[in-house]
Amino acid sequence: MNEDFGFDGLSLSEGRSEGVRSVQVPFCARTLTGHTGWVSSVCAASAGVVASGSWDRTVRVWDAATGACLRELVGHGERVWSVCTVSAGVVASASGDGTVRLWDAATGACLHTLGGHAGGVLSVCAVSAGVLASASEDQTVRVWDAATGACLRVLSGHTHVVYAVCALPSPAPVLASASYDQTVRLWNAATGECLHVLAGHTDRVWSVCALSAGVVASGSWDKTVRVWDAATGACLRTLVGHGSSVYSVCALSAGVLASASGDDTVRVWDAATGACLQVLAGHEDSVNSVCALSAGVVASGADDKTVRLWMVQNILDGHAH
Repeated sequence: MNEDFGFDGLSLSEGRSEGVRSVQVPFCARTLTGHTGWVSSVCAASAGVVASGSWDRTVRVWDAATGACLRELVGHGERVWSVCTVSAGVVASASGDGTVRLWDAATGACLHTLGGHAGGVLSVCAVSAGVLASASEDQTVRVWDAATGACLRVLSGHTHVVYAVCALPSPAPVLASASYDQTVRLWNAATGECLHVLAGHTDRVWSVCALSAGVVASGSWDKTVRVWDAATGACLRTLVGHGSSVYSVCALSAGVLASASGDDTVRVWDAATGACLQVLAGHEDSVNSVCALSAGVVASGADDKTVRLWMVQNILDGHAH
């Protein structure tokens, strides 16, 4: 068990469903309640601390061990679509009000407001020390200096709304973006050059994450997750099993990823084989976001207005080679 999150002594039970092990509600370690709108995004703010963004226009910061809401970050004028950790104690949020805000998670103070997009901002991610990227309804990705709020670069090429952006862990600053135009694009964040267009999904692509420096995963309204070779742009495999749109994907460990779906579940996958390792069931409505908090702990946010924390260490242990 992960001591940072204080989940010692929690029990789990397993059932069986659709040929895969299905984790039942007792395996959910904590349910965080307080948002008054759909929870659109979750991230690890720091050790033992979770941040969530909601359609109620707020960001909430939670103590993962107790489930207590430590503070509510108020300032956005529209729904919050995305949250991410920028640095220790600093959280960024993206909103339909067209801005990205940087917050001190400990005090709740707004440190900066980044404005420039011509539409709602649907995703934000940390690129490197002091650098952020955001994706927008205006069909662009912007790269920002987090310290000054200056826009360093605008990445143009998508032909519709850009839903998500993430950074690849590579020496060169490479970004991946996911769009309503059914593609994922890979970018050199320093020059703005589009390196690859990853095509294959048959509906809008809602999320993207880096599995490694050379592999990305994407989730789509076509109900699938695709795993891609970032160097060649080739689709390595397609993960099939969700009964509705896939709204979020994240890496859990080497070769293991999680996906969140409109079918009210989170699925855990072996990225190399495409096998579904577990189904995390318990949310009562569409699951919009999933993230790894630390080794063995996953957070999910859903339209049922809750954040759930799941213990998945046994899944990862069982998958270790």
